[in-house]
Amino acid sequence: MLNTEEKKQMNIIRIIWASMLGTLAVYVLIAYMFGAQIKADLGPEFPVGLIKNILMLVSAVEIVAAGFIRRFILTIRKPADASRIAKRYFAAVMVSLAMSESVGIYGLLLFLIGEDFPTLYTFIALSAGAMIFYRPKTDEFGQFAAVEQ
Repeated sequence: MLNTEEKKQMNIIRIIWASMLGTLAVYVLIAYMFGAQIKADLGPEFPVGLIKNILMLVSAVEIVAAGFIRRFILTIRKPADASRIAKRYFAAVMVSLAMSESVGIYGLLLFLIGEDFPTLYTFIALSAGAMIFYRPKTDEFGQFAAVEQ
């Protein structure tokens, strides 16, 4: 069970998570509202397909790596007080969420260099799925705090 201070810190982390998740909707909104005006015309010889394949691979590696990095940050053993425990959990969550968010940015980038809406939706969906999977979890934070104290 979390104490009052830990609950406040979890609420802050959840607000940041929800904001980051909401930015994915903003990317789609930007594409719909301004896509035709800001979409680059790079010509037929520009390797959009190659860039798409590379970013798909990078996205897959990044989503998997986010979990490993998160676990690594959480398993570093240092003498910790309550504030340091929360900061380490916050850092672990933020790294995994930022790595997940970047997948959505790749989708927007691909859209802006010539890909279509289904590609944008695919990357946004992968990003949202990863962000939901790596969301801040009260029980995970409680277990981490219990082990560290």
